[in-house]
Amino acid sequence: MKNFFHTCVFIFYINATYINTSTMVAEDTKLGLIVELSEILGIGATGKKILEALVKSGEKLSVSEMADIIKRSERSIREHIRHLTKLGLIGKEIFVTKNGRLAYRYSVLMEEDLIKSARNEVLKRLRKLEQHADKLTK
Repeated sequence: MKNFFHTCVFIFYINATYINTSTMVAEDTKLGLIVELSEILGIGATGKKILEALVKSGEKLSVSEMADIIKRSERSIREHIRHLTKLGLIGKEIFVTKNGRLAYRYSVLMEEDLIKSARNEVLKRLRKLEQHADKLTK
């Protein structure tokens, strides 16, 4: 019930918030948004640390760079990145490493895109909840 309450509050927050796309939101504000998104979407500690590392670095990071920063295995980082990408919270670009291999660099999306992705995910979860409630009432 607590998560449902957070979800409802977040939907209200999303609908009541206007972000001016012509200005950058301060790092502290973006970190605050990351904290809220993590709690509402149920993102674990490692996923949250990945998002925070990307915001604090201010640049795109590879899996190995993130592993060095947050002290987690590259395997763990990749698993969490897959989830964060599926949620639409991070983007990636391909690059060539020093030894000539292809790899990805990741970044947190712009604030308005984060909110849009979170809104879509919350609405998707609410639709699932409503479907389950409908089955109970039939």
